[in-house]
Amino acid sequence: MKLKSLIATTLSTCAAIATISLPVQAAIFSGSISNVRWGEPSPGDNTDPVYSGVGTGSFSWGDPDDFGTGANKLEFQPISFVDVGSDSLFPIGELSYFNGTVLIDTSVEQVPLSFDFSLDTPDSVSQSFQLDADIFNTNNDASNTPLENADTVKFTDDNSLGNFTYDGKEYEITLAGFSQDGGENISNEVVALEGETTTTRLYANITEVPRKTRVPEPGMLLGVFLVGGYCVYRRQLI
Repeated sequence: MKLKSLIATTLSTCAAIATISLPVQAAIFSGSISNVRWGEPSPGDNTDPVYSGVGTGSFSWGDPDDFGTGANKLEFQPISFVDVGSDSLFPIGELSYFNGTVLIDTSVEQVPLSFDFSLDTPDSVSQSFQLDADIFNTNNDASNTPLENADTVKFTDDNSLGNFTYDGKEYEITLAGFSQDGGENISNEVVALEGETTTTRLYANITEVPRKTRVPEPGMLLGVFLVGGYCVYRRQLI
C-alpha cells in the first residue's frame, strides 16, 4: 500500500463532503410595494374622533378648529428597490408625519397601514401585509419644551412580513424600522414636533431561512478516512 495513494484518496473523499456544505451565491432581488392604504382607525378613548383618508396613502385625524395649524397627517410613498442582496437593508417607502394642533377628544389612537410587497426579479412574488400604527397625541402645554409637546407614532414590534420560496430556498421578509440617516440608526417610533413634519424611510431586508443540515461528526470523518484507507489497501492486494 502506498501512503501517497492513501492520502490522495482520503483527501478527495473529504473534499467531496466539504463541497456539499459550501454556500451558494445569494439571490439578488428587485421589486416595490404598491396599493398603499390606511385602514379604519380605532378611536380609543377619544369621544369625538375626526379623520379622513381611509383607503388612501394619506391619512389625517383630529379637528383643527381655527388653530391655524391644520390636522395631524400621515403620508406613505412607496420606494422601488433594485439589485438588493440578502441580509442587506433597503428602503421600501417614505413616511411623512405632520403634527398638527387639534381639539381634545377628536384624535384616534391606532390606524392600520396595508400594502402589497412585490418582487419582480429573480422571480415574481406578491404578498399583502398590514402594520398597525399606535398614535400618541400629547396635550400641548405652553410651559413644556417642544419635545414634551411632540407627538409620536409607534409601529408594531412584530416585524416579520412573511416568507416566500424561490429556487427551492425559503426566504423571510422583515421590517428593520424607520431611519433618517440611511439605515445607520433604526427605530420603530416616529416623533414630530408641534406644527412640524418628520420625514423618514421604512427599511426592510430579505434573509434566507437556514435549513437544518446534518454536520458530519468527528467519528464519521474518521470512518471515511478508514474506509478510504481500506479501499486503497484492497486495491493493492488485487
